[in-house]
Amino acid sequence: ALIFWKRRECRERQHSILSLHVQVAAFAATAVALISLPALSLIVRLYGIDPSQASAARHYLCAGLLNMVLAAAYAPINVLLIASDQRMKSVINISLILAIKLAAGLLALKMASPTSLNLPLLVIALGGTLAISILSASASADVRRHSSGKLPFAFADMRSVWTSELGTAAIRSSSPFLYSYLLVRSAGGSSLLVTYQLTLHMAYILTLPQLAGTQLAVRDASEEHSLNEMPAGLLDSEWFRWFFAVCVLPTQVLLLLGSVMAVPLMFMFYGYTVPPEHAPFLALYFIACAVGQIGNIFMVVLRALRKNEVGTRNFFIAEIGVMVLATGGAVWLGVATPRILGLIVLAYCATYLTLNWTAIRAVRLEVIA
Repeated sequence: ALIFWKRRECRERQHSILSLHVQVAAFAATAVALISLPALSLIVRLYGIDPSQASAARHYLCAGLLNMVLAAAYAPINVLLIASDQRMKSVINISLILAIKLAAGLLALKMASPTSLNLPLLVIALGGTLAISILSASASADVRRHSSGKLPFAFADMRSVWTSELGTAAIRSSSPFLYSYLLVRSAGGSSLLVTYQLTLHMAYILTLPQLAGTQLAVRDASEEHSLNEMPAGLLDSEWFRWFFAVCVLPTQVLLLLGSVMAVPLMFMFYGYTVPPEHAPFLALYFIACAVGQIGNIFMVVLRALRKNEVGTRNFFIAEIGVMVLATGGAVWLGVATPRILGLIVLAYCATYLTLNWTAIRAVRLEVIA
């Protein structure tokens, strides 16, 4: 949605862009929900839910699937609320969702009974349903008021972008699962998995400046690179100047500080004493994240140029081909120490950066030719 929103060839299609992205996201989530419905009883059994509460658990999960569909529909609305420079409304909406869900949770606690959790669980679930339904309608109206043009925008116009991003999402969802599976079989075992999970959380905190600005960077870069013009160098791009100063530079500083102060930071934030043998992994992980964030700058350009299939290929090579397979090889060879695993993460991020930079260079050479 961000890729198309401000492109010069799409300025008179914004109403249709909003509608189509909401419909496609809701359709995909509905398909997942319908596939999941027959498995709910199996999920309840696998999680060891007490048989007396099995019915309540199934109802709660059904409401959860409904909320999943609503959340999928709300996601593009919220993104385009930000893209149409209504960021404060986005923050207010998300705050209201949290407030309504908190109120529903407190009400459910008062209604809770040792004999039946059916009603309290439904109150929690339906509180989320009510919140996201009301705010989706409100946010959609706000986006439409600030959008222009009612020319049609067909799925064919976004098919290659959407399917590529769906592939990227599948890779980025499966690789942490596979990586964690391998990590517990490394020399560090389950304790290293705990360190990794907390380090991952810490990395998200330290990269917040860049994460917060990437959506607007994709929007602005797409506008700048629309109509298939020659992609400008980063230093010549208007969008990159503010993105670097406000987002990239603070993130790089935070990650480098994190690599130096990883152990005390983990204790400060989580009360977690890092085992001494894990310290090299933390330092290398944060350095790798700094390299990966530079790679994300070039991913913004690839998305702006609608070379999403190239980005998906790069994610696959780096995450599955380097990180997962190299970690699996290290475990199989019995050399998967925290230091070696940290170096593998660094190699993965360096590969990701190199592939993205090379792809953009190839696009420039292709345009020149």
